[in-house]
Amino acid sequence: MNILVLIKQVPDTEANITVSGGKINEAGIKWIISPYDEIALEEAIRIKEKTGSTVTALSVGTENNINALRTCYAMGADKPFWCRPTNMRCWILSPQPRPLSRPSAGTNMNYPGGHPGHRFR
Repeated sequence: MNILVLIKQVPDTEANITVSGGKINEAGIKWIISPYDEIALEEAIRIKEKTGSTVTALSVGTENNINALRTCYAMGADKPFWCRPTNMRCWILSPQPRPLSRPSAGTNMNYPGGHPGHRFR
């Protein structure tokens, strides 16, 4: 079984957040994995240990999300993926991050966890 856990970063609950000019001032904010996502990841890892499943962590966002995915990998996720929202290009994180190739239109998406009904359009 393949388990997909979606990961997002949120400001640390103890961070002092200020707003200036209608935007959040990110200076000095420590970003962490959402506590709810961390709980989901922990549960996925428990299932993995019982059943031999594969745990994939997926995050969409800026380069800052790479640190969150490294944490997921350290916790026990097997395949951390990062997608940049501007062009939806995805990378599998390993000691040397490398881009994932996107299959041509109409081919089956078989990674991570796709089935024949899932297709790129």
